[in-house]
Amino acid sequence: MPLGARLASSTTSYDVLASSPMRRAVQTAEIVGHHLGRRRIDLVLEEFRELDVGSLDGRNDEQAWAAHDVVRDAWLAASPATRFPDGEDAHELTKRVGRGLRTTAGRTGGGAALAVAHGGNIRFALPGLAGVPAPEVGLGNTELARLRVSAGTVELVA
Repeated sequence: MPLGARLASSTTSYDVLASSPMRRAVQTAEIVGHHLGRRRIDLVLEEFRELDVGSLDGRNDEQAWAAHDVVRDAWLAASPATRFPDGEDAHELTKRVGRGLRTTAGRTGGGAALAVAHGGNIRFALPGLAGVPAPEVGLGNTELARLRVSAGTVELVA
């Protein structure tokens, strides 16, 4: 079942719809929002953008993927200080995503929010945000991570 239909059939009502500024995320948020009866995206947050891979961005060559995999493997092995060339490390990613989650949660008035972001961001930010080992958070496209966000904490619910 498509994501929008799955969300529309759930009992959760979303007070805020947020998105990464990347086109594919905005388009997904618009489609999901349509299924939820929403006319617009409430927040488009830079904090939810894709991983900042620095000088690897836009490259699709073997050397770039090898460099990407070195950083990914280091993050999976709990070495968050490893940095993409001219890009971010997992600490910076965690702070950025955390700011976005707190901003979004702060707009709900205590209700629920739906954020359309990127699986890599969620997967690699959760160890620092919620103390969940990265290998346990495998998110594919259109999969959901349910989080409980308060001023100082993020908890992975499901």
